[in-house]
Amino acid sequence: MFVISKDKKHEFNLLSQETFVSKHTEKILQKIQIEIIVVGEKGNNDFLSLIETFKSKGLEIFDEKTNQTKKWDVGNTSWSYRQGSEYYYHKINLSEMETLEIESLQINDLVVKPYKYNERIDKDSDHIIIQASIKLNLDQHNELKDLMNKKEEVVVIRNGINGKEINLRFGISYWSEEESNYKHTLYLFSPKDDSDNLGLASLFIWIKNLRNVVGKHNVMIDALLCLLVKKSILSSEELDQIKAFDELNKKDFIFDLFKVDDVDKL
Repeated sequence: MFVISKDKKHEFNLLSQETFVSKHTEKILQKIQIEIIVVGEKGNNDFLSLIETFKSKGLEIFDEKTNQTKKWDVGNTSWSYRQGSEYYYHKINLSEMETLEIESLQINDLVVKPYKYNERIDKDSDHIIIQASIKLNLDQHNELKDLMNKKEEVVVIRNGINGKEINLRFGISYWSEEESNYKHTLYLFSPKDDSDNLGLASLFIWIKNLRNVVGKHNVMIDALLCLLVKKSILSSEELDQIKAFDELNKKDFIFDLFKVDDVDKL
């Protein structure tokens, strides 16, 4: 077996090997530690630069026995040499990576096929975070809107990745119209997590300011309506009708705040 880089193959010694369970698919994957020996100071400096590339993009290992190539995530690395020797010894910890291919995403009874999909495990909470771009017809759009407006947990199944049900909740999600279809960019994360701590809040800081402004305006409108009733310009029955209409349309108003020209251009 050897490590594949852009212009060279690096043979290695396998120092240790163990297994772990994927947090995405629950499949059994491998963790290994390998040793690669490079020659000369220049060769060592070049390989150190290569390791930095591996850390950002992953590392590929080709197995000649199975004729398969696997991709690995690079963890801790170290290197050493003896003074006067031309050999440099590099130890690299690797975790097997998976290709996550979503077939369909089921949210309660709504089943959709994302055209863009990403999921990651939050390092602090160890919980899953999903970002999915989907295209819906009008009926599906309204069904999703009802789910989001309820602000309740939803049961999610990631068909093609993991068939188990998980309970998640919606984060702030944008949507746009495209002819007779509706595109949504969804964020889903654990009900136990605070979205402010998941790196999502920085994307939506503006909504907090808008919420404060809307809150102030609501107070002013309530005060104005009470004054109109007090001056007998507006009856109590008419006030109740206005409040009922406001309550009926409030959720749609909030949902429409997140409509943009094109979610794919955000």
